[in-house]
Amino acid sequence: MQQTNATLQPGAPAPRRPGTGTRRPRAAVDLRPRAGGMADSPVLPAPSLVPGGRCLPAEASALIGEARSAAAFALPRPETAAELQRMEECWRPLRARAVLVRALYPSEVLGDEAALRHLEQVRALGVECRVLPVQQIFTAVIDQRAVYMAEDGIGRTFRGPGEVALLAEAFDRHWASAAPVAAVAVRLTVQHRTALQLMRSGMKDDKIARLMKISPRTLSRLIAVAMEELGAGSRFEVGAKAQELHLLS
Repeated sequence: MQQTNATLQPGAPAPRRPGTGTRRPRAAVDLRPRAGGMADSPVLPAPSLVPGGRCLPAEASALIGEARSAAAFALPRPETAAELQRMEECWRPLRARAVLVRALYPSEVLGDEAALRHLEQVRALGVECRVLPVQQIFTAVIDQRAVYMAEDGIGRTFRGPGEVALLAEAFDRHWASAAPVAAVAVRLTVQHRTALQLMRSGMKDDKIARLMKISPRTLSRLIAVAMEELGAGSRFEVGAKAQELHLLS
């Protein structure tokens, strides 16, 4: 079997755009067309950027909707709150049929209020959510029988048993190295985490308050709430726990 060009390499530098000196956004899997590619389906338009965010092509939506037992997703950084809402709507009927749904997000979603609300809602549905500090492309692994991927304007469905097994295994390696989204992650606001991040950097309270444009009393309340949520007995401990839970950048 010809080997697929999956290259899930967490933390590896993204390739540079020719002639620009800038790096391409990091992708979990390289799906650019290759001679002799193995995809069973023709190349489809990938999720396109529209005022409401990305939307899935019909084939991808149909494939996801047919999931019978398990569906696993690697998601790129969301462009809009509407995009997150569409994923929630996509997963709701799957969870209603007791389909196991796993979702892997870039860790930067923990710094966005709309994304935090989305995480709270999908976790309530029973979706297992994890975060990884790697930019990734849209990937859907359905029932270990098909994989849909999209990047750089190209979307493909893989159905061959060999390549599906290889790509599913690659996703599972990413999943195993990712951090579970703890319930506390959706209860602590961006403001809480900003205060903890600055405090952990060694900055004094008065400077943190000025930088955040809040009063010292408000800052103290933010830190106290974070300590309570994380079950920490000291400022040092709350910073360490927040770092351990990937709540800090």
